[in-house]
Amino acid sequence: IHLVAAKGTVDATSMNTWAWKEVSVEEWENPQALGLDPGSIEAIYASYVLQSFHYRLEDEVRTTLRRWYDYLQPGGKLYLSVPDFPTLCWLYLTPSNSMNGRFRILQLMMGTQEDKHQVFRSGFDIQFLGYHLNEAGFAEYERVPEFNLFQDESARKVSDTYVSLNVIAHKSLASGRI
Repeated sequence: IHLVAAKGTVDATSMNTWAWKEVSVEEWENPQALGLDPGSIEAIYASYVLQSFHYRLEDEVRTTLRRWYDYLQPGGKLYLSVPDFPTLCWLYLTPSNSMNGRFRILQLMMGTQEDKHQVFRSGFDIQFLGYHLNEAGFAEYERVPEFNLFQDESARKVSDTYVSLNVIAHKSLASGRI
């Protein structure tokens, strides 16, 4: 499953040989209507999706991660990319950045605000994201610089610095929870 804010907006890279089913965030609200059952998905790719959910309001971040976990099959992987908040803060505060440069970084931190999925409501560093992944059931995760699966924000650089926090979270093969 390739979760996207808007369908048809991201192309796969030449290294991506998997057959992904593109699903909008709205469609994912009812995965069973898509013919999906809990424990049936080999991989979920969600780039710049999670930060559009609230931490506390309706516990959206945790609820979303748990749902993704539940729909992954044992041994399944979650490819997750969110803005790297500490890196973006550091870049924003770099004295050599122009006002326009700071505004572009601010948009990476808070979204472009052009539609409801481009309004970011949460920010993450590796420890905070790891905490939420563990709470959702993911026992293991690894940080990677980029995925090389889609031409999207997960590989974006500003001044030769990666600005996305990319992780691959693994659902245990022995997972008792579907």
